Amino acid sequence: MDSLFFVLFIPIFVFFLGNDVIHPSLVGKTELNAIGVSFWTFYGIMLSYGSLFFYGLFVNPKQIKRLLGGITSFGFLKRWQRKAIELGSNMVLTSEDMKNRSYGYHFSAFLFTAIAWSCRFILLSCLIIAFVDISLDFETQALLYTRLKAMFILIIFSPTPGGAGFVEYVFGNFLTDFVPIGIAPVISFIWRLFAYYSYLLIGVIIVPNWLRGVIARRKLAKNS
Repeated sequence: MDSLFFVLFIPIFVFFLGNDVIHPSLVGKTELNAIGVSFWTFYGIMLSYGSLFFYGLFVNPKQIKRLLGGITSFGFLKRWQRKAIELGSNMVLTSEDMKNRSYGYHFSAFLFTAIAWSCRFILLSCLIIAFVDISLDFETQALLYTRLKAMFILIIFSPTPGGAGFVEYVFGNFLTDFVPIGIAPVISFIWRLFAYYSYLLIGVIIVPNWLRGVIARRKLAKNS
């Protein structure tokens, strides 16, 4: 659902607003530069693995399980074969459940996914509006909203956990036509505080209790 949210809407915005939605260096240009090529490359990767999982969940999960097992049967990839086969088995089980769900269930799942992501981007838009005097007209806000989505596609492929450090750099680089360089780190920090670090804090509280419950249930199942 996360992948669908990104791969579905970005081409629509690019069609109506042009390459301006990708990066400031592409504003008013029709030809792609290195950043534009990188963006569409990462977009293609997201589209590919999203399509692969869609095929595995809703079309032929057993084929994907065989594929994962086959790919990891060569050379150094063998070390991940057990996990790959386990992933394939989980996909088969999940597929059986997903196929029995109604269209309303899938639509609701996508709707709430879209709302959750949109709230994260709208929060950042509100922070930018609070610090910077920018136009509130629809086209400007739509451009800002889509620019944030384009930025997040690169963040998803960040080499650092949670995009730490990388997000702060990309934020200032992607929004130079909206946010002055001097104020960008402040807005980025506040946004990350609300939209990322708060989740880590909540996770520290919730996850240990959840894990204890899972372990207890597994022990109970083994003893019975």
